[in-house]
Amino acid sequence: MPSSPRTWSSLALVVLTACGVGGVKGGDDDDDDGQIDPADAAPDPIQCATKFAATGELDHEIAPVEGGSCDGAGSWTVTLATPTADEDGHDQCTAAPAEQTFNVTVVATDRDENNLPIGYSVTDDDDGARTWEINVDDKSGSCSGSFQTQAPDGTTWSWHATEDGADGPLAGQGFYEERDDV
Repeated sequence: MPSSPRTWSSLALVVLTACGVGGVKGGDDDDDDGQIDPADAAPDPIQCATKFAATGELDHEIAPVEGGSCDGAGSWTVTLATPTADEDGHDQCTAAPAEQTFNVTVVATDRDENNLPIGYSVTDDDDGARTWEINVDDKSGSCSGSFQTQAPDGTTWSWHATEDGADGPLAGQGFYEERDDV
């Protein structure tokens, strides 16, 4: 155990330098320019990505009221078509289909004192084993839904569609990705 103040100072300098505090810079990208060196960035888990145009219908459980709030409970049918490359520079997925339709049933799991939904669950009508993450927002009475599912093999489907007016058709975009971070 060190006993002199000089030995303690030397030991502290070694510890601070080993932890990257107060030592000589080297090998990192911290040159105070706010940029991350691409060589130090985490690898992109997305191997390929394909973007689609989304269209569809929402058959509401409770009919929308003009000027009311969105109630996203009901049957959502969304078709993803017209595949293109995504805007992030990923290769387009060769396994992505030219068109894919999803049929899901959304249930309001909880409602507030005005009977407006404050929580949702979703069931996949095409593949009961497939689970979805869901978010439904009110857009001035129209519903806007975001859905995402991930298969064990690393493929993910996600789509976001918004009604064109209360009880109007759905439009938006969807994505198919192959990932290696599953």
